[in-house]
Amino acid sequence: MTWRGRIAREILSGAGYGALADQIVEAVDATWPAGAPAPEPAHHDAAAPPATPATPAKTPPEEREYLSIATAAQYLDCSEGLIRKLLAASDPMPSVTLGRARRIPRAALDAWLARRMAAPVGVDDVLDQIRRAR
Repeated sequence: MTWRGRIAREILSGAGYGALADQIVEAVDATWPAGAPAPEPAHHDAAAPPATPATPAKTPPEEREYLSIATAAQYLDCSEGLIRKLLAASDPMPSVTLGRARRIPRAALDAWLARRMAAPVGVDDVLDQIRRAR
């Protein structure tokens, strides 16, 4: 008896169709091509091995963390106004707009800061960027 037959018998015998269930099982088994591979058993089959859920790849919390402007200001220990200016600068701080809210990916912010800190920036360059942002 195939797994489909067992399922049909289980469903139909529960509904009071015992003889009909036997006929369906025989018909299914008779029409199944010889030598054809049987499909994988469904989750409701009693003979099926227990399904193991696939474990999703876990990303570190800091890579999936998005900061608001206020949180980014606390993270960088600066004002929200400076964060807004940096978002509008010529080399803007990375951000994502979700609806009407602006969010800053923490991992991208750290990479952006490292890149900016590696490049020598003079005071005049910073002042020029701020003036252009106005």
